[in-house]
Amino acid sequence: MNKPAQYVYYCVCEGENQERLYLDRLEQLLKTDKRIVIFEKIVGHPKRINTFRARKGIKGVLFDHDGKEKDFESKLLICAQADNPKDKDNRTYAAYSNLNFDLWFILHKEDFTKSVNDNAAYHTDLRRIFDLPERKYKSVKSAEAVDKICEQITLDDVKDAVRRAKEIRRLKLSTDQRWMGKTAYYHNNANPDFSVHKFLEMVFKDCGVR
Repeated sequence: MNKPAQYVYYCVCEGENQERLYLDRLEQLLKTDKRIVIFEKIVGHPKRINTFRARKGIKGVLFDHDGKEKDFESKLLICAQADNPKDKDNRTYAAYSNLNFDLWFILHKEDFTKSVNDNAAYHTDLRRIFDLPERKYKSVKSAEAVDKICEQITLDDVKDAVRRAKEIRRLKLSTDQRWMGKTAYYHNNANPDFSVHKFLEMVFKDCGVR
């Protein structure tokens, strides 16, 4: 019997729990008898993507906007400088969420298109959708809460989140678009907005997910 093919992707996760545990869940969901997917992860600032500079392959930097425009753009610049557009097999993708990863979780189950101003604006919906009562889960970003969220996510849910993120992008005004390297983004807190789905699309294409 042939051994399953192994696919390795290199990631920096700015969030200690959400992004890291989400990638752990993706590893489980993408595993088949023919395929093993590994996200080699570092938790820290996006500049740590340079740790993987010598590694050939698809790289992703997962971070949030958090309502901090200048800081956000500096992180986009780090990703653009680490990218190698001339080598399609050795790319670095900014995989951001605007405002934050809470909304990315919500898109796995429901549409959500309204713009918000508060970084905690998604908590009520997140708790409702994933059954996270405050008496038991004081923070939706705790490891316990994120574990419960992730265990409810299926591969079809991930595909739905990608589809919803693409639809959100489709509805945006092209006049609001800016570019940092090969990454398009929308300024002035034009949330919701994402590029995490683009990173996942590249992973899916590379490892043969349909």
